[in-house]
Amino acid sequence: TLESLAAFFPRPRLDQGRDYWSGERVCHRIATRHGLACRLQGYQGYYIPTVQTVRQGLMPRCDCDRPQPCAHVAGLLWAWVMDPEGFADGERVVFTAVPTARDYWPWLSHTPFPWERIPESAPPWLKPPQGSPLAPPWSTQPPPDGYRWLRQWASLVHPGYWADATWQKALWKTLEAAAGRMGQDAADWLAIAWHSPEIPLEPLWPRLAPALAPMRPLLLGWLAQAALSDPALALPRAAAMLAAAEAAFAPPTGGLSREVLALYRLYRWADPGCLRQARYWAAHGRQRAAIRLLERQLSHWPPLRAEIRAQLIAWTEGEEQLGHLVADALEHPAAHKWADIAARLGPERWQALRDQLDAAHREEMGSWDAL
Repeated sequence: TLESLAAFFPRPRLDQGRDYWSGERVCHRIATRHGLACRLQGYQGYYIPTVQTVRQGLMPRCDCDRPQPCAHVAGLLWAWVMDPEGFADGERVVFTAVPTARDYWPWLSHTPFPWERIPESAPPWLKPPQGSPLAPPWSTQPPPDGYRWLRQWASLVHPGYWADATWQKALWKTLEAAAGRMGQDAADWLAIAWHSPEIPLEPLWPRLAPALAPMRPLLLGWLAQAALSDPALALPRAAAMLAAAEAAFAPPTGGLSREVLALYRLYRWADPGCLRQARYWAAHGRQRAAIRLLERQLSHWPPLRAEIRAQLIAWTEGEEQLGHLVADALEHPAAHKWADIAARLGPERWQALRDQLDAAHREEMGSWDAL
């Protein structure tokens, strides 16, 4: 566990070992019944740290000639704690008979050892999520070092993980723990949002509103630069800065900000379908205006019609909501949608709706008898 690592290493070596792991320098990892080993790319060449299991506990060794346990051993153990499945089974992959524990170290450190037969796998966080994403490594023990920790992980984690609810929950648990120190790090949080806009930081900005106010020139500068970014990053970066601007330009007395509305008009390209602007209006008590805004966008943004319609359904009720439910079922047909509408209308009104739609769309949609 991370707690065991902290007890085993001085803090500077533990931090350096973490850097080796996060920098993908711990490669060709193997596990045997005698312990762990890897090749580690240090700053002055490759090293071979190992950890043997002995009666007294763990025996660390490395060919770096530094006092043990060294930072290279720390990197090896960081890799084991964070990604044990990334270690190849040495007894199966490399050989059929493992040397005895007495011969283990000389055998591993000898030049002819077949390191090329050990898979060199990238950390799992860099790979797209497959099925159920891996649990966040910090979910049980939130780290104490705030934005520095998150900035490190932002460059390691595949963006697909941040869309997972479990990761978002763990992220906010961590940010809650760092809430007391957030204000002084406002510029750093903005930097994370700029460089890693896929990280869901939006709930953070209202807490940082007082600290973000002095950052307005920086925010406006980054917004201006967004259009010049890599095309794949231009829109998410601008959207992330607009989200932070809502807090930075928030009036002291609350309510809508003229500056924020002006930014949404100026950077309309960064808010497809006006969804962000509509949610900004709704969050400040102007839900009817938000509904009208989105209804005007339906014909202009066919690719976003489902998302716009879902937001309208969430904001409306009664007959107005029913109209959007029927429109959504027509635009994106699904049996469960029509079943929900039928249950809501009752037999007579449902039959009347069927007749109307069948008469109007018989050629396009076919018979409704299958519904």
